[in-house]
Amino acid sequence: MSYTEDANDSELSPEQKALAKRWGKKLEKALKQHKDDGVEKRLKELRSYVRGDVGDDGEAGLVRTNIIHSNFAAILPQIYAKNPEIAVTPTESVGNVVPWVPGFCKTMQSVLSRVFVKDAKLKKRAKSAIRSAMTTSIGWAKVSWQKDVRTDPLIENRLSDTQDNLQRIQYLIDEIKEDDDSRCELEAKKAELELQLQSLNQQAEVSTVEGIVIDRVLTEDIFILDETIYDFDQYDQAEAIAHRVWMTEEQYEQTFGKDVPKSSLKYGSDKRESKDNDDERAYLVAVFEVWDRVSNTVYTLCAGADEWARDPYVPASIGRRFFPFFALAFNPVDGRVEPISDAELLRELQDEYNTTRTNFAEHRKENLPVRFYRKGGDLTDNDINALANRRSNEWVGIEGDPTQPIEKDIGILQNPQIDPNTYDVQPILRDAEMVLGAGDAAKGVINKAKTATEAEIMSQGLQSRVAERQDVVEDWIAEMAQYAAELCLLEMTLPQVQRIAGADAVWPQLSKEQIFDLVQVEIRAGSAGRPNKAKEREQWAQMFPQIQQSITQIMELRKNGENDMAETMMKLMEETLRRFDERIDIESFIPKKEEGEQEPQIPPEIQQQMQQAQEAMQQLQQENEQLKQEQQSGMVDMQTAETKANIDAQAKTNAALIDADVKREQIASNERVELAKIEAQNRLNEQSAAQNAVLSQLAEMVQAMHQAMCQMAQPATSVVIEP
Repeated sequence: MSYTEDANDSELSPEQKALAKRWGKKLEKALKQHKDDGVEKRLKELRSYVRGDVGDDGEAGLVRTNIIHSNFAAILPQIYAKNPEIAVTPTESVGNVVPWVPGFCKTMQSVLSRVFVKDAKLKKRAKSAIRSAMTTSIGWAKVSWQKDVRTDPLIENRLSDTQDNLQRIQYLIDEIKEDDDSRCELEAKKAELELQLQSLNQQAEVSTVEGIVIDRVLTEDIFILDETIYDFDQYDQAEAIAHRVWMTEEQYEQTFGKDVPKSSLKYGSDKRESKDNDDERAYLVAVFEVWDRVSNTVYTLCAGADEWARDPYVPASIGRRFFPFFALAFNPVDGRVEPISDAELLRELQDEYNTTRTNFAEHRKENLPVRFYRKGGDLTDNDINALANRRSNEWVGIEGDPTQPIEKDIGILQNPQIDPNTYDVQPILRDAEMVLGAGDAAKGVINKAKTATEAEIMSQGLQSRVAERQDVVEDWIAEMAQYAAELCLLEMTLPQVQRIAGADAVWPQLSKEQIFDLVQVEIRAGSAGRPNKAKEREQWAQMFPQIQQSITQIMELRKNGENDMAETMMKLMEETLRRFDERIDIESFIPKKEEGEQEPQIPPEIQQQMQQAQEAMQQLQQENEQLKQEQQSGMVDMQTAETKANIDAQAKTNAALIDADVKREQIASNERVELAKIEAQNRLNEQSAAQNAVLSQLAEMVQAMHQAMCQMAQPATSVVIEP
């Protein structure tokens, strides 16, 4: 018994039948709309243009230059050359308030780099989506979490594990149990079952694999089921989105554990609907996975069927956004859901280019010289054949009247000259560059000689166009990375995370809303584009002396105790690096202070003695003030005055003695402080000298490397660009 037999054997309730029938009508309407709009026909034609098949009649003599594909091949490495750098950073409101957030950011970066970038083959899927966006206007990707084949969404690029084998074995067992009139077919199924069991026993695959899966979905297989959507950027707010998956009848039975409904539409190998359901060539069915955002439910049914292929379910593993579909487009149009593709913008230019080149080739053939001879003249047929079939540097002897010139019997017709301006394709190529933004430099050829100023202007324009497309791609990847991070947070356990990020991984047990209010997932700008090695070397050569000088100044300021000024210099250097779009941690190049290198301080016992002396002085001053007041009032007799005078004298003597002791202690303390400062200064000087020696060696190495690279990069021949 298959895994869905219990659920599908039960009779559907009238409400479920009505719901399935309603969604079937919605899908039927969407399919009819696609057919009326000619979507699949138009996309097929655009793909033919990119392949260069349009206009080819199979006859010789046609000139077919595929400028669409050449432009795509030139601009794709500019947009996406390597996997992007994912950054998980705390939000501005967190700062250092939550102590575990920095550790979680580092852990999430490691997890995404493994399961989203590497295991899910992000680079391959992203490049395929970019080509689709340039060809058919939209590149679709579907991000899912693979866990259980029975409950996962319909995943086309499943990770390899034994679940598929087990599913296939169950299907074969069910097939063999049934009555089969064909003995040969029965034996074949038994043999396949034995091989499947043998493979399972040998454990050729991992038993169960969990992780992120990225599916590339064809543009024509996504249906936005919402007529109120009028702009491309609103697709994630649609009521429902349907994903069409093509299956054979056998795959359908293996996946869902039931026969294909009799009312389902059948399609041939060309994915065209077959009018006769008994047609043996019709073996494909269109399975729709409908994601309904209104009810947060996923429905699965065949086109034309009024029953579920799988019972409706609420997906457990989803992110903040409901839809797992992510759309990429470069040329959105206001007020229109479907953007414009680059192939649409270039196809007429390619037609004109090929027509011009074909006409030029025909004109060159017709412009070949036409030679003729006069029949009945002095030249014989043998003479004509000898002239026509002559070899290189061969002398041909001819007969005839020697008194008559040969030109009398042989002539050449004058053909009209070819005007190169008539077949000039430079305007077409310039229009293609203007439309797509792929200049001569990106394609590695020069269509027309340009001055240095013109080349610089075109290079800046190309960089701005490429930067815009890079930004679109990186935003698209950032959305998928955010969604993938939420799936990982829901599905992965701490031991699974520790196998990826190490034993010190931080994986809090909070909801995704709580965690992603504390952190944000971003793609570092420009990290997916092609690196400009020459520019990076030149920029580093310019910045290295400034960095070296700044490090020396910071160390001097710290040595002199001017920590605030050193921190200011550090901030200025970080801002300078940020303006240069460099991701260098300047603090990693500056040694940190050790505990023994702190500023020397006055010993505690000296501070205590100084405080006691100060208190005694304050007390004596108060007594003196009181004595003065008593003498002025005239209320004190002479004896008391003498006694007070003696006390005052004794107090002054004691104060002087205490003051002398304090001064002596201060002098001794100052001497000890000075000695400590001298020792600390000597240690700092030694460390500074060692650091300066290391920096000097590093500078010499960088200068030597720079000179070597310049010599290697120097061209063999010089090129002079005339203004």
